[in-house]
Order: sequence, then structure tokens, then C-alpha cells
Amino acid sequence: MQPRWLSQSGSRIVVNPYDVLATSSPVEQSNRPDVPLNVAYYAHDGATRLDDLLMVNVRPSGEAPGYGEAEVGFVDGCTRSADWTDTGSLTMTASGSVLKLTSVAPGEAYASRAATVDLDRFPLLRINVPQVTGRWSLSLVDAAGAVVTVQDATSAAGVFFYDVAASTSWQGTVALTVRLQVIGEGSSISVDEVRLQSVPTVPAVFEDDFDSLDPGWTRSAAAATSVSDGRLQLTCPNTTGTWYGYVTRTVTVDLDKYPILKVKVDSVGQYWAVKVNTGQAVDTIVQNNSTELGIFSYDLQQITGWTGVQRLSIRLFVNGFQTTASFDSVVLQARTKPWLEQAADLSTTWYPHQLPFEAGYSSGPSITGTDFFASNDSLTRCVEVTGKNLAGRILLSGQYFGAPSYDAATRTLTFTLPELTYSVALPSAIGAPRFYADRDSWSCGGPVLDGDLPAHSGFWQVTLPAYGSGPLRTQIGVGLAVSTEPGDTAARRAVDARSADRAQITTATRQHIDALLAVVPHPIDFSLQAVAADNVDPGQIRAMYYRAWVFLAHSVLPPQPEIGQTHALLATGKPALYLHGPAGAHASASWDSEIGIQFLAYLDADTAWDALEGLLSLVDDTGLLPGEFLPAREAQTAWALTCLTGDDRRLAAIYPSLRRLLVYKQDHPKYSGDTNANNKDLPFVAHALIDTDYAIAIARRLRLDDDATFWSSRYTALNTDMLGWFWKTPDAQPPQVYDPVKDVSAAGNVMSATPALHVRTVDATHSTGLLQRFDSLYDPVKPLAGFGFDTNDVRYGITSYTIYGLLDRGHTERATTLSNAILLGTVSTHMFAERYQWDEQDGIFGAGQRPSLFGVANVIDAVWMNNGYRMDGGVPSFVLLPATAGGLTNLRFQGRQLAVHADARQQRVTLTGDLINSDAHSQSFTLDLGETLPLPARYSTVRFT
Repeated sequence: MQPRWLSQSGSRIVVNPYDVLATSSPVEQSNRPDVPLNVAYYAHDGATRLDDLLMVNVRPSGEAPGYGEAEVGFVDGCTRSADWTDTGSLTMTASGSVLKLTSVAPGEAYASRAATVDLDRFPLLRINVPQVTGRWSLSLVDAAGAVVTVQDATSAAGVFFYDVAASTSWQGTVALTVRLQVIGEGSSISVDEVRLQSVPTVPAVFEDDFDSLDPGWTRSAAAATSVSDGRLQLTCPNTTGTWYGYVTRTVTVDLDKYPILKVKVDSVGQYWAVKVNTGQAVDTIVQNNSTELGIFSYDLQQITGWTGVQRLSIRLFVNGFQTTASFDSVVLQARTKPWLEQAADLSTTWYPHQLPFEAGYSSGPSITGTDFFASNDSLTRCVEVTGKNLAGRILLSGQYFGAPSYDAATRTLTFTLPELTYSVALPSAIGAPRFYADRDSWSCGGPVLDGDLPAHSGFWQVTLPAYGSGPLRTQIGVGLAVSTEPGDTAARRAVDARSADRAQITTATRQHIDALLAVVPHPIDFSLQAVAADNVDPGQIRAMYYRAWVFLAHSVLPPQPEIGQTHALLATGKPALYLHGPAGAHASASWDSEIGIQFLAYLDADTAWDALEGLLSLVDDTGLLPGEFLPAREAQTAWALTCLTGDDRRLAAIYPSLRRLLVYKQDHPKYSGDTNANNKDLPFVAHALIDTDYAIAIARRLRLDDDATFWSSRYTALNTDMLGWFWKTPDAQPPQVYDPVKDVSAAGNVMSATPALHVRTVDATHSTGLLQRFDSLYDPVKPLAGFGFDTNDVRYGITSYTIYGLLDRGHTERATTLSNAILLGTVSTHMFAERYQWDEQDGIFGAGQRPSLFGVANVIDAVWMNNGYRMDGGVPSFVLLPATAGGLTNLRFQGRQLAVHADARQQRVTLTGDLINSDAHSQSFTLDLGETLPLPARYSTVRFT
């Protein structure tokens, strides 16, 4: 599976961000036939997606069909039964926006509604019938009393269209009556809307422009609604105690014919979202929390898998206390058939420094191109057109977000959003750009907008010049800037990117990445241990290992002075646009990012320190690090950085924040999403205990003897609590979650309990139940060693401590198998994911935040242990797994070099480099299989403790 995302260390830009809610691959998400350049930009502690920022198409010959929505000549919203006249034995009731007609006697009864309409302009009758019992029919009556039946007796529900002019031969302005017949006693029909309209390009079965709030919408208890200026204002007031609210509207629709849901969002305070439901217990997410504005189209069939006639509830959400989302319109329609020619064949290649593509078109031309970073804040797209000369029909287009403007002198389009500004510098010899309201009108060739342009979103297009006998070569520049930068910054960056020297820049970028990879530790052996290779060879593992380092380096975000954040951040899932960390570092989850920081320190220790300092600067006076509250790894991370750099000054500076945070995590050992304040979560407790050991080491290194005693006493107290909370008897199988107030426990995930194996004070008796839980799922021949089947428990944060715990207790085979099974799974998916799962149908797949840092840690840590090296203790440590026959070179500690050579057959580890003192006896030693040995102080030329 080809990766598709691209970034640079210290850049706010992500090319081809990944939608973690989708099940499609990165290639499927980014390689569409319009050849899109998809971008996201981090600013103001958020990340804004700019999908389809650039696209390439071919204009077909002939006139464009254009796209037109229906104009309405008459509409009855079915909110008042008094607007209808009943004839026969019929009852009529109106509730919300639904008129219900029920026959109470044999035969036919009907209700009539008079209308006067110009059928030359509005010939199409649309009626929405959400529910039917028995049968109904529909007739039209003119002023002379002539009756024309347009719908014979039927029991079908849904939305129906009738061409009145064709059915009746009536012309011009006509006074007519719509007659709805209910056939048979007990039969009933519910009618949501009746309208006479023009014939649209694409039929729509439901439209609401929010001129008023139709009573068909109902709101949740936590939502407040109002309508003004043709927009629905949806607010979640803080007084409800709920952080989200929604409105819902139910429509009966044939999704085979009308699967496209279009939503226009004009403004939002925090987040908006869209979900749908057909009666199931849990809504299906159509659009997860978003800050984007504009018109969004969703193919409900593709998203949900639903087909045929469905009673569909559409739900618009606002998320965030005291925040408002403004919705301009909601439409449910048929698919639009694009008129613009898309690539018939598209192939792409991924390199860490550029993204080449090749596109072939049925009409003759071929287009090759490359997207690359011109700078940390700009991109360049190179395009070369060959083949049949289409005389100026090669189109360059883009979806835009924000208020548009165009500078003809520099041929620069600029779009302004609250958080950022971005510009597109267009090639020479082009005319002024044309603008379109939405994707439908752009893809159908019109209508072109004149006058005022949409302030929030739309599409633009220019035609590239005709080319002669040779190829047409051109470049487009894209520049981005934070809103606090000078107003012309993005445009200047775009103009510079347009003239970028591709060969020079991509060569320099490749050389920079090569230099980066030259610095990282180099394993000798990339083979798997203890598990069947399953078509994963050492070459693939080697490639994934070095990709992991590129991913790690390129996940660094620069300081964000616009929010007062002066430190670099290590993004948890930079291409996944993870934003649930603390305010001021929304892109960093403490657990994931801190583990990533430990590995980053081997590559760039100064940036690693800076990222840790940035996170800890956000710890409040109570010790809370806001955002998603996760298990403790802060002390381990600080200790690892200190061992690698020897920088006691930086350690002492962060210690007060680290101290407050660890105390808080000791006292609140549970996930932030757990609403039961009494609950204790075993992996949180285990992590807190392990981190307390690192806190003791830190206090001793800083010569804070009282604090070392303080931490030791807190360790003892928390350990006593842990054994009492989770072990009913010393050899019991402990649950993951326990409520000591109600004395209620929840077994939870197996792997969520087993990190306690790495707690040094869990004795052999107490570990018995943990091992029994582990063995209840462990199977060396199954994917992921039996774990991750329909669970979320295979994630580095907990699997790493489980593996170390198994080694601690002499279960070397189990530890080796689990570590290598996860390595195999990670490499086989070609995805650095938060967690990994498997099922019988799909095998192993990445899940959760992806791409993200835990997958990186899976690969590096497992490869290192296979080569005899453990990094988790900070101090260089060595371990022999049963098939170890390799080593690790290019390790650096406090400016000194270390190389490790390990041989399980001889049970020997040999160390070289100036980290090791000159005593020949200290350079080689024997080691039992599975035993971990930290570098003895007498062997080292630097101080670790």
C-alpha cells in the first residue's frame, strides 16, 4: 500500500492528510481522477483541510451543459391542514411539517390544494410521501374541471416527480388543483411537501434553504436554534452540561437514485458534524467534527452501504460549549455526472521529498507532474502536457475556502480565512480565472459567477495556453501564511514557489533526508524472530524502519507564536490531523507524543527537549495537563532525554511541572473519557508506578534527596492501593477497571491489564493472574499473536510495557513472539497507526489515529530489541532474544558513540565506541537469553545516574 502523505520537519503543511474515519486506503483517498493536490495547514492550534486545492482536467468539445438547481413556483410545506379541502370520509391532521390524510370509510376520499403557477417555467410537480398505509393516487384538476390522473393507485412511499406540462398539455399560467386520493377504509398517507418547480439539471428530493425553521426539524435537548438571514444558527449552551447539540429531519428516500447529501456551512465557533440514521442504535458519521466552511457533498451510499428506499434521519451537529454553527442549506439529490473530462488512467509514486504523478486522458493528452515543497510554507506543482494538442482545453482548477481575490499583475489568487491565508500563483499566458458556486456547477461547466463571489467556498478555473509540437511545461505555486503574518505573505510565497527550481530543490531535499537517515541508529539485522514471515521480508522491514524515522522527523510542528506557543511540537498524527491534546498543543497527545519524543531524541535531541518542554509548560497549578488525559510517560521521557544528552539544566527546569503532573496522574489514574470519577484504571496505575521509579532516578540525579524519599513513599502507597483495588486474592486475574466506592469492576481489555507485569513490585504470585489473562488470548500462530481481534488493545503504549514485563519475568519466547508479531503486522499494513486489529476477512489493519506515532515506535523498538538493544530505560541496555544475531551502530549518548553487537548463540554482547572505557574486559560480556542488562557505570565514560 503506497503512502501518500508528505510534510517537512518544522512545516505547518501536510500534503494528502488522511481521513481516519474512512476505511479507504491513502491511495484511494488522494488519487482521484481530477489529480488533486490536497493540503492541510496547522495554525492557531488547529488544522484546516484544503482538499482539491489544485486539480487538472480537460474541457470536452462543444457547449457545457451547465448545472441548475430548481426554481420554485409554488410550495406547500404541509404545516396547516386548513390549507387543504377534504372531500369524502377523510380526516386531516398536520403535525410539524407532515400532513396526514386518513380514510375512515370504504371507497375513495381526497384532499385538494389550489395553486396558480406558470407551467412554462415550473412544469415539474414534486411530492414527498414519507409514509403510506394502504393505497393512494394523485390527480390534477384545471379551472374547467378537467381531471388528469398523474399517479395511479400505489402503496409506495418516497419522493415522486411528475411532468405536469407533458401529462396534461396545459401551458402558461394555470389555476389548478392538486388532488390527493386515499383509497380504502383505514388507508392513510403522510405528505411532507408539495411543490411545483422548474426542471433541474440534477433532481433533488429534499431541500431546505432555512428561510425559516421548518417544523419538520426537531432539536436535541442540548441545542438552541434560530434562523436569520436564511441560515440556521445551531448553538450548544453551556447550561445544559452537554458539549454537543443537534437538529434532525427525517426523509424517505431511495438512496439508489438520490444518494448525495449536500450541506452548506457558513460559520462555526468550534466544530460542526453531520450524521445519519435509519433507526439503528448508533448514528453513522457522515462528517466528523470539522472547522471547514463551504459546500460539502457526501455520497451516502458509499459512506453507509445503504441501498434502496430508506427512512433517513439527517442530523446536523454543533460541538463545543457555548458555540454556534451556521448552516445555510441542506440538499439530498442524485449524483451529478461531471462534464469535465477526468484522467482515465492515473498512477502515482511516493518519495519522502516529492510526489510524482502520470495522468492519461481519453481525448488524447498525457500529463505528468510532481508536487514538492518549495519551502516550509509553500508548495510547487510542475505540469508537463504531451500528446494530442487540445488547443487550450487543458484546465487548471481548485476548490477554494475563504474570501477570494485576484491580482492580475502577479496572476495570484488569494483566499482569506480567519486562521490563515493561502495563495495560488498561476502560470503565464492565462486569462482571468472563472468562478463557480460549488462542485456541481464547476464540473458541469457553469454557470460562471459574475459580480460578488461566495465568501466562504467555491471553485475557480483557468485554461492553460495552447502548446505547439513540443510539450507544454508550466509550474504553479502555492503559498500559505498564518493570519497574523503580513497580508501579502502567502502571495509572495506562492510567487516564489511558482519559479522554484525543481531539480535543485528536490535534490537538496533528498540530500537533507539522506543526511537525516545517516544520523539515526543503524540495525544490522532486519529479519523477524519467532513468527512466520508471511510475505514480509527483511528488505520491507528495513524500508519501513527508515520510513519511520522520516515520519518522526517530519511530524515536528514549528512554534505557534499566534497562540503564544514558543516551543516546537511533535504532532501525534500530523497527517491524521489529531487535535485532542491540551490547548496550546492540540496536535500532541501526551502519551503518544512523549513516546515519540524519546525516539526523536536519538535524531534531534534539542527539538525533542523543546517538544517536551512545550507540553509540560501547559501543566496547570493543580497538576492537570488538559486535553485527552492519558497514562504517565513524562518522567520516563525526561529521564531518557537526560541520559541521551546529560542536560541537567533542562531537566531541572521542567522538574516542577513534571512533579505536579505525576502527582496528579497518581491521584487520578483513569482516562479522561471515563465519566465515573471513582474508577481506577489498571494501565493508568501501572504507568504511574513505573513513571514514579523514573521520578526517583530524576530526583537523585538532581540531588533532591527529600523528593526521592517523597516519590518512594508515594510509590509504596499507590502500589498498596493497586494490589487492593485490582486483586481480590493474590493469584486472581485482575480487571482493567475498578470502582472502590461501589466495589464494581470491569474486565476490560486483556492487554490493558498486562502492562502491570512491568511494575517491579508485582510479585510472582500477583503476576500469575496477569499471565493467565495474557495466555487466554495469546496464540503464536494467529495474527498479532492472537491479540487485536475485535479489540483495540494492540497499541504501543500498552504492548511495550507488556513485552518488557514478559521479559522481566523470564517469558522470553512470549515477549519475542508478541514483539515480532506486532512488527510483522505494522509492516504488512504499510501504515503507522495508533493501534492494530485483525479479522478473518481483512487480516491485519491499522485503526485509530493514523498515520501516527505508535506505529513508528512499534517498528523501531522491535527492530532494536531483535538486534540486542533496549531503549526504554534511558540508560543504554542490552537484551538477547533467542535468534538475535546482529547489532546496532551509530548510537550516541552525551556526544559519545556506541555500537552494539549481539549474538544469542554465544550469549555474548560486544560494545564498541568512545562511550565505552578502554578496559578490554568491559567491551564484551555474556548475557542470558531474555535478560536485560543496563550499561554498568564502570563501563561508561559518561554519567547516567
